Amino acid sequence: MDARMKTLFWLYKSRINKKGQAPIILRVTINSKKDELNTGLYAEPSKWDSSKERVRGNSPTTQETNNSLDIIRAKSIKIFNTLLEKEIPPTAEGVISRMSGEQEDTLTLLKAFHYQNELLRQGVGHTSTKATVTKYKTLESKVSQFIQHQYQMKDLQLKELNHEFVVSFEIYLKTQEGISHTPL
Repeated sequence: MDARMKTLFWLYKSRINKKGQAPIILRVTINSKKDELNTGLYAEPSKWDSSKERVRGNSPTTQETNNSLDIIRAKSIKIFNTLLEKEIPPTAEGVISRMSGEQEDTLTLLKAFHYQNELLRQGVGHTSTKATVTKYKTLESKVSQFIQHQYQMKDLQLKELNHEFVVSFEIYLKTQEGISHTPL
């Protein structure tokens, strides 16, 4: 998986508060997609060094703000690396939502297949047949193989699925698995 993350702290100068300070915003960019988070930190525009993404000065407040920026950046990198280790496609939105404490949907395609297949298995004799269960298990296996072949990952989040996935899966079935649609 080739994902790259960039972080940028910037000062939201058009939102200056009564103390003459502007909020410091974290922008996370992953594969050209951006999302932002208000850090809860503030700085005077005259003391903000945009090239270094830091507050100028040596006061205790300045040092505390700069240390907090370092911690926030380190946290974003840690979240990004954790997503990569878990083979979850990292997104700017995903990193930001985790930083703000929101739990991102972790439902994956293969978990959904497993859940559906378990329900089908429990319904054998009532709402489904053994043949149906076998077909769905085969489909789950093919999808798993496709994900490994196409994305070099073990699973995909449901929200990552799109039309491209469906078309690519159909092509994979025809070219790699030798399966084609047979009309009735």
